[in-house]
Amino acid sequence: MDRRHRISRSSSNPKTAKQPHFVLALYTSSAFSEHLRNASASHESILTDLARFLKTNVLTWVEFVASSLKSLHHLIRAARSMKGYLERRAKYIPPFSEDVDLVEGWAVDLTRLVTKFGKNILESPLAIYSQIPPFCPSGTRISEQYAFKQRGIEVSGLSNSTWEDRISCISLRPEKTSAIACGELYFAVGVGDAVVLYYKISCQENSRLNHGEDVHLLEFSTTGELLVSSGEHAIKVFDVVTGDQLHYFRISMQALAIAFTEENQVLLAALRSNHVMSYNLSDGNEIDKCPWEDGWETEHSTELVLPRLVAFNQERSVITICYRSRGAYGRIASFSAGCEAIVFNACTKLLAAVYQDKEICVFDIDTKKIEAQIDAEATTLACSPDGQTLACGELNGSIQLRNFSTLELLYRISTWDDAMVSLAISVDGLRFLDIRGSFCNVWEPAMLIRSDAAEDRSEVFGDGILEPAKTVESKESEEIVQITALASTLSGDHIFVGDEEGVLTIYDMTSDQKKEILYKHTQFASVFFVEWHQMGGILVSSDASSRFIVSRLKADTSGCWSCERLFDRRMKEGKALRQILLAPSGESLLTSGGPITSVWSIIGECVGSFEKWEQPHLWFNHPRKNDELVSISQSSTRIMDWETLQKKSEKDNTKIDGGSDTVKRIIVCPRAQHIVIAMESAEHQRRNTILLVARFSALDPIIGSPMVLEKLPGLETKVEYLVGSFDTKIIFLDRSLWVCSLDIMTFRKSMQYARHFFIPLDWMSTSGDPVLEINASRDLIFAKHNEIAVIKSGFARVAEVVWLDGR
Repeated sequence: MDRRHRISRSSSNPKTAKQPHFVLALYTSSAFSEHLRNASASHESILTDLARFLKTNVLTWVEFVASSLKSLHHLIRAARSMKGYLERRAKYIPPFSEDVDLVEGWAVDLTRLVTKFGKNILESPLAIYSQIPPFCPSGTRISEQYAFKQRGIEVSGLSNSTWEDRISCISLRPEKTSAIACGELYFAVGVGDAVVLYYKISCQENSRLNHGEDVHLLEFSTTGELLVSSGEHAIKVFDVVTGDQLHYFRISMQALAIAFTEENQVLLAALRSNHVMSYNLSDGNEIDKCPWEDGWETEHSTELVLPRLVAFNQERSVITICYRSRGAYGRIASFSAGCEAIVFNACTKLLAAVYQDKEICVFDIDTKKIEAQIDAEATTLACSPDGQTLACGELNGSIQLRNFSTLELLYRISTWDDAMVSLAISVDGLRFLDIRGSFCNVWEPAMLIRSDAAEDRSEVFGDGILEPAKTVESKESEEIVQITALASTLSGDHIFVGDEEGVLTIYDMTSDQKKEILYKHTQFASVFFVEWHQMGGILVSSDASSRFIVSRLKADTSGCWSCERLFDRRMKEGKALRQILLAPSGESLLTSGGPITSVWSIIGECVGSFEKWEQPHLWFNHPRKNDELVSISQSSTRIMDWETLQKKSEKDNTKIDGGSDTVKRIIVCPRAQHIVIAMESAEHQRRNTILLVARFSALDPIIGSPMVLEKLPGLETKVEYLVGSFDTKIIFLDRSLWVCSLDIMTFRKSMQYARHFFIPLDWMSTSGDPVLEINASRDLIFAKHNEIAVIKSGFARVAEVVWLDGR
């Protein structure tokens, strides 16, 4: 077990807890929101005092709440009390002043701090002072007041000045998400054989429930007190508050839909066996097993036709069943086959369906007529509780909000992640959630909040009928082109960037990231490798079609770059390019793909090539001999000549425990005289990264001596990605996305590493490794989707020290 050490400004040790001032601080910190909620709105002094607090002590309060009260719900309640106070005050005093703007801004920021950074704040409360403000949008109150208040981390290159629509991104790695549902106080996510409950408002984890097999469906009762989970063979009913399992129902086939009825006393389950099961939740007994009509045998066979999708309407009086070849059946006439998703309107007699061609149709279940249809590239659907909004997940992962009746587009968010598994909308209709890969995203578009506020004003002030919703484009609505590879010049003044459309661009970091396109690869073939050779001005890039381009670049006095293409090649058909390596001289280039490894001169002449390489391996330049290169696989190390690709020596690697099988990344640490190898292992379906080190001297060609690889112990479940090195330290991302450093020379004695700052989870892609590197100035360059973020001075301070020896 690891231990973390931090020096906190507040303390919750037993001695301090007995002191009167600490008891008073506990009370005031937790009761602050309640007092504000009950305060008189007509007294101007309250606003003045509140503004003074937000200008001076708000971060100290946040840190104290996190470290001493161990709960961030106090921040959420305080934000709500601030909003409520301002609304009450507006009845007596015009809401126009700097202090009002300040309180309004912090009411938003406090909520976002919890939903976006809550896990980080609870893990390291001191992060609120220096680690978190630089990562907040530049136009927020916390950024304006604290991001540059003291010398510390500086984040540049990002365009957002306000909070994005995505308020929270939750990682459930390494498991994959499978189901999602929203209740009154919680939302639930199915992951593997478990169900994770989160608080609806704060998006913080509440508890985990064990289903015992892969979870396929989740459903809350109308009161939100019960949660049903369904898998391949069983349905379980849980008490949400206590976490107790109340009922267990064995099922013969997988349930495709589950629903509560009769005041949550009866549970309905539509099974793939073409039956609806009903269960009494008072005594746990089965009530009925009801087949739906016709038995569904084919004309020429008695083989049972299995449904693909099933949906209940809100009143549980209508069921719609979709088959691969039969379309839908129920009170709607059978319409064209190939449904991908179906959902009933929560308030009207309408049903929406998505077909294999991604077209959405809205049907009236009484008249059996199509009311609206549109080609929307949708794959998943969800309906808001008021029946007004239809949420649609697109094939590319983007999200549409449409009017359910007319399918008019109200809002669209272009995202950069994988296609989603499922969508859900919160009970109040102000948030929608999606799951994709190992992530759950929570969205709160301003359009939904404004719409809800307008309805409230209509009720209070009698404004009459609301205007129809207007189509609004999200600030993320531009089609996002994901950055897939980058390389920095030695000074860090310029960064070469490749994207998923095959475009190679140079960013001038000295002039607000001015961009200049250098050339283009195969269209829509992602650039996955970029390397820059400073002395020779050589740029090498390769793409997903196994094409690689070598160019010579030169900048003129005005800062414009000329690009001379030296050669352009593609690997043989069917041979995927895995690695490219430039020689230290910049005159040779190695390409490795599958079993084929080749060395090229810089003008495109193939110097040498061979096949038949038995294990996955990676190459790197010999740290002491510029005319040699080294290949490392799980079992052996080979040293080759750069010019001829002839083998000079080969060594067997020392055996490493832990089931490591794939070399993922190699970095060279010149100051430490060590090579660091990241090897990936899979144990019990969990991916671990093992870090191995070898001294430079281990590469010496001593006959009969093995390549000694030493495992850095205790890090198998800590390391997410090996980033790079400086001095005698290696840099890595841990599983919580903290950027960490570890001193190779002292680690075995100290058994500790340092955490410096963290990468926000929503910067990460749901698939693939992060795109980042450390330049010579020790700045971390990170590709946040379609932007380049530069994090300066991140290693100047240590946020906390993690010990791995139980200290």
